[in-house]
Amino acid sequence: MKQKVPTKEMDDYSLLQFNLVTASISNYLPHINPSAYGKLYAGILANQQASINEQDNIGLLDKTRIIGMSGKISERLRNGGVIICTYHCGSYRLLNLLLSKMNIPVTLLLSETAYEKQGQEFLEIYSRFSNSKNLLKLINADLPNSVLQIIRDMRDKRVIVIYIDGNTGSGKACDENKNCVPVRFLAQSVYARSGIAYISCLANAPVLPVVSYRLKNGYPVIKFSGELMPHRSLSRDDYAPVLLQKLYQIAEKLISKYPEQWEGWLYLHKSALIDQQTDVPKEPDYTGTPSSILPGPRFNSKCFGIFKIGNETYLMQKNSYQSYEINESTYAFL
Repeated sequence: MKQKVPTKEMDDYSLLQFNLVTASISNYLPHINPSAYGKLYAGILANQQASINEQDNIGLLDKTRIIGMSGKISERLRNGGVIICTYHCGSYRLLNLLLSKMNIPVTLLLSETAYEKQGQEFLEIYSRFSNSKNLLKLINADLPNSVLQIIRDMRDKRVIVIYIDGNTGSGKACDENKNCVPVRFLAQSVYARSGIAYISCLANAPVLPVVSYRLKNGYPVIKFSGELMPHRSLSRDDYAPVLLQKLYQIAEKLISKYPEQWEGWLYLHKSALIDQQTDVPKEPDYTGTPSSILPGPRFNSKCFGIFKIGNETYLMQKNSYQSYEINESTYAFL
């Protein structure tokens, strides 16, 4: 994937997005040097585009390494009534093609935004690889009756696919939503949607975590982990944070190793819960710059960012995602 590093010539929207993404990287992976932000951001965008290009490339499955697809897991999937929990990382859209190739009926849970923008495209892609019109079913997760639809589909032996890291729906803010619970994630916490735990408990169904990532040669990997069964000794409310923490621990290992392959950086700010203040460097980072030619004060890009919306200019404090309007001359100086 060819990466184009962002420059000062980015348009206003891209510059705002860059600041939101790097704010999240600064908060959740504070060990990453700001000098790497540009390349990392470019990699995130490149991975996003690559995943879109792959979503109807069923031939790529022949080059994909499938890990953990044991006889037991394969049988579970073919018998249905399983909840797959996956993440927006690597070649994550190939999972749907893999299930299609196995002729497994799938119900894909989407936020209202994704349902409206991408739903028809998903259905068209699936129809190219199967004669069954019912192989893929979509459910708008933001509808009040979505849980009932999911339970019904599980009883019909369908496999439910949920992207646990996709807090992109339109509804209430995560911190005001009773369906979200806080869980630890990397160096901070996030508000995670608890619906997957409730569904698992209601249907007494296993949750099967699946991750995807790309190797250095560009070939995809799809890895199945062991299934997670609901705790009978715990209520639904008590089980939700237990299950979600396990699922986000899986995400932590994946994202720490392949940060440039996680699309979630583009919208992590929507579910962020900053409960650990990152240290503000006492001095700017001059790594790789000879001390004899150091200039005067430098902009601290780890803790702050600047962007424009129309004719208005702003300074962003990254550890809080808060922005403050500044005048044009200050913006130009920074």
